[in-house]
Amino acid sequence: MDTPQARFDDPVPPEPGASLLHVFAFVGDGVRAYGSNSFNHGEVDNEPADEFIQLRWDGSKWAEQPPAPGGCDWRTPLGRDDNGLFLDGNWYLTDGGHCVKIGRHRLPASTGARKTSNQSLWLKEIHRVPGTDAWVGAGQVEVNQSGAPFSAPVIVRLRRGAA
Repeated sequence: MDTPQARFDDPVPPEPGASLLHVFAFVGDGVRAYGSNSFNHGEVDNEPADEFIQLRWDGSKWAEQPPAPGGCDWRTPLGRDDNGLFLDGNWYLTDGGHCVKIGRHRLPASTGARKTSNQSLWLKEIHRVPGTDAWVGAGQVEVNQSGAPFSAPVIVRLRRGAA
C-alpha cells in the first residue's frame, strides 16, 4: 500500500531511514500505523530531531495523522477501551481529545529504589481482563538514582474509574 513519504529537509543527515514499527486496528476507530524517520546520529553538527510518523487509514488511503494534544503528542497506543486509548509512557487519550497522565505507585524501597529516585514506567503491552473493568500491563520501571540505577520487570493493574 502506498504511504506518505517521510524525508528530511536539506541538508539531509547521514544514513536516513524511515520505518513503520506498529500497526493497530481498532473496532470502530479504523487502522493506525506508527514509526519514525531517523538517521545515524553523531556524524554532523546541528542535527535535526528524529521525526515521528503517525498514519491513519481513511478507508481508501493512508494519511498523516495530526499529533495528539499535550503529553499524548507522538505517543504509541498500547490498547483501547470504550472511552479512548492507552498510550506508552502512562498516558491516556480520551475519544474527546483530552490527554491524561495515568497515576502509578513507586517501587518499594525493598527493591533498592531510593525515595529520591526518578522512576519511569514503560509498558510494552496492556490488555483488558475479560468480564472486568481491570486492565493488566507488562513492562519495566527504570530507576534513575546516583550510584545504583536499575530497571525492574513489572506487571501492573489498572482499574478504569478508580482513583
